[in-house]
Amino acid sequence: MKKRARRHSTSVLDTSAFRLEDDFYLADFDDSNVAEKPKERPFRPSDPALQDWAQKHRNTFLQALLWHDGRGSEDIKLCTRCNRAGHTARYRCDDCFSQRLLCRECCVEVHGMLPLHIIQQWDPSRGFFSKTSLKSLGLRVQLGHSAANTRCPKPMAAHAQFVVLHDNGVHDVAFDYCGCTGAEPEYLQLLRSRFFPATTQRPQTCATFTCLDRFHIFSLKPKTTAFDFYDSLERLTSGEGAKPLDRYRMLLRMAREWRHLLLLKRGGRFGYKSNEAENAAPGELAILCPACPRPGVNLPADWRTAEPKDHCIYTQFFALDACFQLKRRMVSSEARDPSLGPGFAFMVDAKPYREYLRSATNKQEMSTCSGLKALEQANTKFSKGYAATGVGMVVCARHEFVLPNAVGDLQKGERRVKL
Repeated sequence: MKKRARRHSTSVLDTSAFRLEDDFYLADFDDSNVAEKPKERPFRPSDPALQDWAQKHRNTFLQALLWHDGRGSEDIKLCTRCNRAGHTARYRCDDCFSQRLLCRECCVEVHGMLPLHIIQQWDPSRGFFSKTSLKSLGLRVQLGHSAANTRCPKPMAAHAQFVVLHDNGVHDVAFDYCGCTGAEPEYLQLLRSRFFPATTQRPQTCATFTCLDRFHIFSLKPKTTAFDFYDSLERLTSGEGAKPLDRYRMLLRMAREWRHLLLLKRGGRFGYKSNEAENAAPGELAILCPACPRPGVNLPADWRTAEPKDHCIYTQFFALDACFQLKRRMVSSEARDPSLGPGFAFMVDAKPYREYLRSATNKQEMSTCSGLKALEQANTKFSKGYAATGVGMVVCARHEFVLPNAVGDLQKGERRVKL
């Protein structure tokens, strides 16, 4: 069967009616529609730095790293500090400026006040360094005596598996408490040396002030979770997969206590015997809006007699809103997870808040909008196992500062009685 030839549609464009001065025809030749080439950034001397490093210095840098993995230029087997016979130099500190090799006795003596440095031990049979601890070398840290390298005549050994969390890893440290007459409690001796104990009764775990400061900053700026932070400490301790003793829950408790203490400290009125933290007034630690009108602070003395046209200047505007996505799970008990500062700042005190909710009646809010889904969820508790299904708050409408004691939990949507 003979196939028919395929037909192709053709169209003829008559250009005789077009003129060059027509706008739609000149659009393809108009240079004004072409995007301008961005201006080149001025040349900087540091621009070719990466290319120059890769072409000329990469191998030199790599050799320097490998040089640190070995003994470097330390060919002498004896300790360069004591030069005593039989004292083999096989220990090196990664945190000290000097990278010289020392014997065990000199390494312990040098790090008497630096118990959290990372020590490397040379293995001559395998030809590389491996991590060790100052505790395994015999270092014991004396607490309760301010003088350097002062030993207590009546030392009291701490727990055998005492763990310290620092910003460079998890460390095993051997502590000795002061047992002299009139000595301070164990947890207070740790605090005097910038160690934050996880418990006050026979502590076994503590974190340095530096470690808690690091986590406080990392949790606020890069939003690092406590789990990721502790996992990083474990990897810094041992990258081979051998994990130290688990102290994750202790870190959570210490970090929470640390934040609360910083809140009290920055409040400027706590820490003295004449003013205890428990006596804080409701909302006393909240940050007030500096721009909103406050009598006696930023208002003139005659503000009450101002003209009617100026009343808006001395009026504070509030905004109320709620969020149904911010939920809180039920805790096991108030004894295990108590509120450290009830009503101290922005959150309302839970006890009077609950008493008010029990006595107040709720009014059903009517909606004139058929498509408003927020009100459909407002009066339904659609999540089980949650102590709060949302949060309601009051802020200044002009500057969005949260008011003191103006944040409360929502247990059944956006009830009018709560706001």
